[in-house]
Amino acid sequence: MVIEASFQDMAEGRYRSRMKPHAALQSVLAFTVRYGCPFIWCGNRAGAEYATYHLLRHYLREAQERLRAVLKAHGSAA
Repeated sequence: MVIEASFQDMAEGRYRSRMKPHAALQSVLAFTVRYGCPFIWCGNRAGAEYATYHLLRHYLREAQERLRAVLKAHGSAA
C-alpha cells in the first residue's frame, strides 16, 4: 500500500480520523503481518506517484519475464 504521508505523520495523528495514533499504527502493522501487504510511506503525493509508477513498472517487467519463461517451457514463440 502506497501512503501519501510519512510514518511520523501517522505517529503524530496528522490524518482524517478520530482513531488514536497508537491504535492506527498498530492496525497498520497488524495488517502488514496478517495479509503480507507492506505499507510504503512516501511522505507526499509526488513521492507516492513516483513509488507507484516504478512499483508497477517493475511488476510488469517481472510478469513479462515469467510469461516468456512459461511460453519457452511449453515450446511457444514469444
